[in-house]
Amino acid sequence: MPGSSYEYPITFQLQDLTSDAKVTISTELTGFDNWITFLPSKEFIYKSDLEKQIITVKVDVPTDAIVQNYKGYIRINVVDPTNQAMTSIVSGSRIDVSLDLTTKVIEKLDIVAASIDSFKADSPLSLMINLHNVGNGNLTITKATINVIGTDNSEVATLNSDTNITIPAFSFKESTLEFTNKLEAGSYKANIVLFKGSEIIASQTIPFSVDKSSAIVSTTPVLDSNLSLVIIVLIVIAFLILAYIVFIGIRNNSKKNTVTMVLLSALVLPMIAYLGYQYQQYSLTKSMLDNNQKVEKAILGVSIDVAEPTTAVEEPSFKTITDKGEYIVFEKADYNSKQIALVKAGDNFNAVEDGDWYKITLENNTVGYLPKTSIKSVN
Repeated sequence: MPGSSYEYPITFQLQDLTSDAKVTISTELTGFDNWITFLPSKEFIYKSDLEKQIITVKVDVPTDAIVQNYKGYIRINVVDPTNQAMTSIVSGSRIDVSLDLTTKVIEKLDIVAASIDSFKADSPLSLMINLHNVGNGNLTITKATINVIGTDNSEVATLNSDTNITIPAFSFKESTLEFTNKLEAGSYKANIVLFKGSEIIASQTIPFSVDKSSAIVSTTPVLDSNLSLVIIVLIVIAFLILAYIVFIGIRNNSKKNTVTMVLLSALVLPMIAYLGYQYQQYSLTKSMLDNNQKVEKAILGVSIDVAEPTTAVEEPSFKTITDKGEYIVFEKADYNSKQIALVKAGDNFNAVEDGDWYKITLENNTVGYLPKTSIKSVN
């Protein structure tokens, strides 16, 4: 719009430099060359140790500018540091410029990038999003919605997040939005929808996964109620015996005998309690062994390590995708592992069962894991 201004960043990189290089910027912007300035400047030194240089293009439109389309280009040149007499044009450095001047307010938002890192089923969902306001006015997002799509392309849930993100005209902005999560472990697609009031201003669909719950199950031994009662009875009996010994000792007026009995009783009492505790540990361990679980418990000073039962190795069988849609192939049998490929209905491969997963080998010999719910055997 006439009288407006904005800035646009350009990321510029030079690789394999052994010394500093001189960078110059030339333009062919007929009719609007004096509207545009460059930061740091149209000439600068690119240091050899730099990973990248941000060149900011600033546009200041005069209030009396004619409303029309302006076209031109920007070219970035680099003086060869090994031969100062030569000037080379950096590959891909020509930037075509098309500037539409209008008196209308244009609202347009692009989702440059969006991602949802894998997370636990009992944790909030965090959406990382990079937005670009390509309109000529400030834009405010008031609400974000994620429509969660299952592997069968059915809608699983709708998650909402009230927000208030303002992106200035022609600017970029990165934000993280939090959503209350009620999803179970599995692979999903997120249809992200951004609103200004009740108006949809941008949308995008990305895959994501939810890992199993991170809830911690306590393994601290708990005394059985019956065994606890037995221990209490033994302690009471020990105290009665102790009291009887003391009474007899006093009655017989034999201090030496009384002291001896007291010491013996004091030794017997903790031994009874210790044996009761060890018996409880033994009972717990035996119960775990009966369930074929791996345990390592100290029982009367002996460490026991019982391996999980082994099963016969299954031969690979031919499988194919049967449900519609696309499915994520994971690097490991874990929703939190790296996503390495996408497969779709009709794809087939060799697969071996691995718990709730199939270990699959794709046509390019890539090995990954796919949830069992996605595929079945072919007759």
